[in-house]
Amino acid sequence: MELYKKIETYLGRVVDFINEVELESKNNFDDNGEFTHFTEHVVKWNATDKPQPTDEQLEAITEYVNPYASAEVRSKRDQLISETDWTELNDTVVPKATKAKYKVYRQALRDITKQAGFPHDVVFPEKPV
Repeated sequence: MELYKKIETYLGRVVDFINEVELESKNNFDDNGEFTHFTEHVVKWNATDKPQPTDEQLEAITEYVNPYASAEVRSKRDQLISETDWTELNDTVVPKATKAKYKVYRQALRDITKQAGFPHDVVFPEKPV
């Protein structure tokens, strides 16, 4: 809902999101169908009976709503880090080599926000095996 409010604020009018706008989240998946990274939200205008934004306005709206992409990426990153918290517990026996691999992986996850394409073109590191 917050995303829709941002679009309405940008356009300066109430928008019928069911009939006027389509927000498409583009995500990338690997060959196995596993999620790899977020790209961006793309705003498409569907209404034919109401004033439509120009292509330039649609591009601006897309840029306007995409701060949400960073929250999505951070959420996914935080989830992946929490899934590996067990490697940092003192009461868990983890071989040094395994612990070292997870340390590198966890740091790469924390550094996601430093990637050049953040937040629209982010590549998550592969989880150690």
